[in-house]
Amino acid sequence: MPRMQMLTAAEQQAFDTPPVFSGPQRETFFHVADSLREALATLRSPTNRVCLVLSVGYFRVAKRFFGASFHQADIAYVAHQLGYTLDQIDLDTYDAKASASRHRRLTLDYLGFRPFNDEAREDIAQEIRTMIRSQLRPKAIFFQVLKLLETRKTEIPSAYALTELITQESQQHQHQLMHTIEAHLSPEHRALLDALLDKQEALWPAAPHVQRYKLTLLKRFSQSTKPAKIKANIEDLRILRPLYQELEAVVEALDLTPEGVRYYANAVLKSQIFQVTRRADDNRHLHLVCFIIHQFLRLHDVLIDILLLSLQSTLSACEREYKERCYTGRTDQRQTLHTLVEEVSERIGNPLAAIETIAFSEQLTDTEKVCHIQVILSQGQEQRRAITSQLLEVQQQSPETNEDIEYHAVLESKSVKLQNRVADIVKELAFQGDDQAALLTVVQYYQQKQGAITQTAHDMLRAL
Repeated sequence: MPRMQMLTAAEQQAFDTPPVFSGPQRETFFHVADSLREALATLRSPTNRVCLVLSVGYFRVAKRFFGASFHQADIAYVAHQLGYTLDQIDLDTYDAKASASRHRRLTLDYLGFRPFNDEAREDIAQEIRTMIRSQLRPKAIFFQVLKLLETRKTEIPSAYALTELITQESQQHQHQLMHTIEAHLSPEHRALLDALLDKQEALWPAAPHVQRYKLTLLKRFSQSTKPAKIKANIEDLRILRPLYQELEAVVEALDLTPEGVRYYANAVLKSQIFQVTRRADDNRHLHLVCFIIHQFLRLHDVLIDILLLSLQSTLSACEREYKERCYTGRTDQRQTLHTLVEEVSERIGNPLAAIETIAFSEQLTDTEKVCHIQVILSQGQEQRRAITSQLLEVQQQSPETNEDIEYHAVLESKSVKLQNRVADIVKELAFQGDDQAALLTVVQYYQQKQGAITQTAHDMLRAL
């Protein structure tokens, strides 16, 4: 693998060029403190002293060195600050190897940074390996390394050195993956993976010429909550599960991060069949292993989303229907109560008023009053018994109990539609949680019985 080209020509030039300062910035970054003057006193020539101050100023901003590359305006400013004229500064006499190396050590000690030595190189190489496992883009790795070095107060090396290090680690990572694939993939595993590149049988008898590759059929999953689409997803899950179980140990040996698995899987998702086929065997199998793992886990997420969406949709529909029933029921209840009040008024209120008139009449004797009252009471006896019965029923009715029964009736009416969508999902997915959790126990029982609910299940639910 050739050395990676991580920076554009403009970025490379900017990286290799010292920062450009304004007047106020020169005052800040080229300020000579007493501790720096002590270091300057150890140098003999004005040129070396000016170059040290320039190196310190540039390092304060860029956290790296630029050799003998200095801006002329900066040279003039630092020379004047140190009390020298430009004639006293001769960069031709500046030893770019010995003097620059000494100035590098003085600058790092003065600013409290550590050099980019073998120890620092190994530390940052470990960070690069982690980023490469996540398949971070080389250019992103490059700039992330710059931030890490600055945070850790470590000298930033040249762009060439960093590029070389990232390239080496990328090559080594790729070699390790290929070696793992070669060591852990059995001939049976390879046959299973290569079978994905075969064409599937005809999709329907009416069009025997229409065939699709097995790999293509596993690339896309439906997000629809229609039973037919859910069933198709379940069929894909049943195809992927044995492949996933066969290859799970291989992925563990590869030690890829989820981002790394996603990277290789996406490469397959975006590629045509011929592009996958023409890869080298181990490389192709690496991509297909990651594709299987990624698609299996992704399909789990899709089915969980469908499960939650179906449940929420059903609950919303139940609430709407329940509210409509409550509205209709209250209208009917008001009408019934209105009719009942009229009946009570007519069958009970009017006779009572007549009895009251008779009881307080001064023209009638007591015997006549009793006879008239008996006549009134004997009339409409059956109607009064019916009204009394209706009143008792109304009195005994509990609004809260009726509401619960009504809502449960609505849930029952919607349950079949919901079962058509989520029953197979619950049976097929692998759920995780506390082993003692009641809900997980019920789900596991449901899966073991393949959805066959018996009286034993009801007894178990009551026990929970």
